[in-house]
Amino acid sequence: MRIGLWLTSMVVALGVLYASAPAGALSCGGGPWWSGGSSEVAGETDGDGDSEDDWTVSAPAEPVPVDARLWQFFSCYSEPLPCSFTSETHTVEVDRVQASECTREGHHGRIVELVPREPLWPDHTYVNGCAYSEQSFTTREGSAAAPEPVQVTAIGLDRQSDFPCSSGDRLALVLADLDAAYLREGGRIEIAYPEGHVLPVTEKTLSFAAGFPETDGPITLTPVAVDGARGEAVRVAEIRYNQAVFVTCAVGEPGPWHALWVVGPLLWLAGRRRRSS
Repeated sequence: MRIGLWLTSMVVALGVLYASAPAGALSCGGGPWWSGGSSEVAGETDGDGDSEDDWTVSAPAEPVPVDARLWQFFSCYSEPLPCSFTSETHTVEVDRVQASECTREGHHGRIVELVPREPLWPDHTYVNGCAYSEQSFTTREGSAAAPEPVQVTAIGLDRQSDFPCSSGDRLALVLADLDAAYLREGGRIEIAYPEGHVLPVTEKTLSFAAGFPETDGPITLTPVAVDGARGEAVRVAEIRYNQAVFVTCAVGEPGPWHALWVVGPLLWLAGRRRRSS
């Protein structure tokens, strides 16, 4: 009986972390954003090229200005070669200009901006030959919509798997005003991690990417208009789990409280033994 209590206490002491524990205390990680090696674009869906399923490239829902710089989430394993925009009467060569760094040795994608080598023509519909599914957009005269302040409705970490130390943990992010004009024109919100990597946030990436990689922060969220203009960044200093997490794997750097979790139950058992003898 006492042996059973001792073993139970050890499991509880080593394995239970409550919602107040930061994400950095766990040794789990990974996610679909780090799978860029097997496909041309990190995180690309396995669909049949339907543009509705392609969250890896900006897809304007409104006409864009002729100086638009659309973006693409591009694999760190692939060289960002030039591509083209084509209308019925005009073809423009486009350079993929790196807008974020590959910070995990190629295990994720980077943001590239699609920069035409000459001005686009207004009131034309171009096929985006840089995308890996059929995408098109229409141009207009005038300026791009300005980036609007990012409004974070909710943020936290969700445990996506029942298995201890799986790579299923995800950053759950809820933002307001994802229908803002600058996003409908093909802009983006950049989420920058403390390690330096940057991922694009749009209504599509939130829908198709199954969550963002875990982190305990700090992160910054920056709105970027389709012409490259950047708005004010919002900083989130600390991110915690949305629910209690049970893990039996290794934790991060040990601190004094780790020893208390292990020694506390043993001292309690020892005291009971002395009182009963």
